Amino acid sequence: MPGGGGGRPRSRFGYNGAGSDIPEDVVGQCRSALKAIERALDEAGSGFAEIVRVVYYLPDAADFKACWPLLAETFGDHPPAATMIECGLIDPKYKIEIEVTALAPV
Repeated sequence: MPGGGGGRPRSRFGYNGAGSDIPEDVVGQCRSALKAIERALDEAGSGFAEIVRVVYYLPDAADFKACWPLLAETFGDHPPAATMIECGLIDPKYKIEIEVTALAPV
């Protein structure tokens, strides 16, 4: 990747890691997934500004619109390359999965 740092994809559903406290709505799950991504980025010494690609997986593409204000706030004026895919997820309770690739520190 440019800048000498590499990255690998990381996916997050909207839950706390223990599998409980899964919000029922797509915006709540989106918010939880972004918090989990933020924690993973922090642990890697990276941040949202270093994300170069994001893929959103949703069982219902129409749900993406409700998430957009939160995503726009998170990624700011210079969002990464992004793709949204409508597909089945591993469990019907999941409304969104977010996969990111970020530059890692050298």
